[in-house]
Amino acid sequence: MTNGIKTYFDSPERSSPDEINQSSQKVYQQELIMNILEGFPDLAVILNKNRQIVAANKKAVITFHKSNFEEIKGKRVGEALKCIHRNEVEKENCGITKFCALCGAGRAIKFTNDHLQQYEEECRIVSELYEAFDFKVITTPIRIDGEQYSLFAIRDISDEKRRETLERVFFHDILNTVSVINNAANLLRDTRDEDNEKLLTIIYEASEQLISELTFHRNLRYAEQGNLSINIQPVNINEILSLVRSFYLNHPVSEGKVIKVELLSEDVTFKTDKNILVRSLGNLLKNALEASKSGDTVTIKTIMSDDHITFSVHNPVVIPQDVQMQIFKRSFSTKEGKGRGLGTYSTRLFIEKYLGGEVYFYSNEKSGTVFNIKLKRKE
Repeated sequence: MTNGIKTYFDSPERSSPDEINQSSQKVYQQELIMNILEGFPDLAVILNKNRQIVAANKKAVITFHKSNFEEIKGKRVGEALKCIHRNEVEKENCGITKFCALCGAGRAIKFTNDHLQQYEEECRIVSELYEAFDFKVITTPIRIDGEQYSLFAIRDISDEKRRETLERVFFHDILNTVSVINNAANLLRDTRDEDNEKLLTIIYEASEQLISELTFHRNLRYAEQGNLSINIQPVNINEILSLVRSFYLNHPVSEGKVIKVELLSEDVTFKTDKNILVRSLGNLLKNALEASKSGDTVTIKTIMSDDHITFSVHNPVVIPQDVQMQIFKRSFSTKEGKGRGLGTYSTRLFIEKYLGGEVYFYSNEKSGTVFNIKLKRKE
């Protein structure tokens, strides 16, 4: 605890406005430093010992959605980007939360301040505007007029992450679905007539899954651009639950596991975007199945109140604490390999930004893991 403020990672201490102004004037008088700063193709700022911005290039001002440098002077990087965790411990105090210990930017800045060495790491930041940043962060110690500063430079690797996603998730999942269709079609040519109905059902369900995958990636792209159109219409809760179950009943991730659906004894109708809700709930079901072991049961149900409907997905496996703190970050995944990790991120984006709901979870030894999608019952 420093200055009465509890910190989970770095120091909460800040420089005064007068100290910031003095440092900023000192840096801006260094013509060579400022030329180097503007020479960076991406965001670059200079931070003082308390991680506050005292100089920035034009690219940084644009990236932070500001009109001039004065609007970000004295802020920390997470504050300027409006990171969703910056207010966790104290309002506008980036770097002191438990999430900051897992932030690539936070770790890089702290390492350079502590060891006076250059540091490089990938960083994922989600802003309160639901912008998802994927950065390569490089921090370098520099001295200006006898004082220690850090040069903080960022390379935007969002496009690289999206390409990895396409290569690993999109093509992988699509090809798996097409393979099911292809194998069923080959068997259909040589099978007896009485078996045709079952194979045709497999082909139909696989083709539905293929359409769902294509639609999801298209909608995710539109959602991140801020121009996703939604289709609000009356839907039945039991139909939603049954659809989600059918998508993964014969999916490879459900092999050896049980999908239990608790339908309502009396079905309820409410208004939402059916496709977005089914896909979002399906993402949570798929993640639960992937995390579960053979013989485990994954349960889908709804919890009703006068004002809200909560869709709940439960599995018995506990999520490690460090994973829990990164669960909604874009591109983060517990699976091996790169380019995965869109399920929970996209679910929160779709549900909270476009359907006005809430996505949250809890995971412990007593209850296992439960993910919830909470939506307003009335329009």
